[in-house]
Amino acid sequence: MNAPTFLFDENFPPAIPLALRAFEFDTHHSLDHLPRGAADEVVFAFLAKNGWYWMSHDRRVVRNPHQRAAMVEAGIGAFILTGRVQRSATEMMAFVVSCMNTIVAHTTKVTRPFVIGISDRRVYDRLA
Repeated sequence: MNAPTFLFDENFPPAIPLALRAFEFDTHHSLDHLPRGAADEVVFAFLAKNGWYWMSHDRRVVRNPHQRAAMVEAGIGAFILTGRVQRSATEMMAFVVSCMNTIVAHTTKVTRPFVIGISDRRVYDRLA
């Protein structure tokens, strides 16, 4: 099986997916492929077309059943950081690195479509 590819949303610092490549994760930043402010539907269509997984820390997803439904309808796999939004780039990098092996494992165990929330305590909760 090929390694999963992840698209980090534009709210992540571009340095995070770039640095993760040094750890041999196949990661990209949304601004490398899509225009700034691209509508969710455009992002989801891009992910579905390419078979990539989405990484976000947009906590609105947790509270917005319509957005979760749109992800499910698009057939994507999404991982949403649901904890603290205000982190330095270094703190966010450390957190994401500490989660990546478990995230990759989820891509082999959970069939798309899905939305999985990841709390500050690294609890993985299926949201859709």
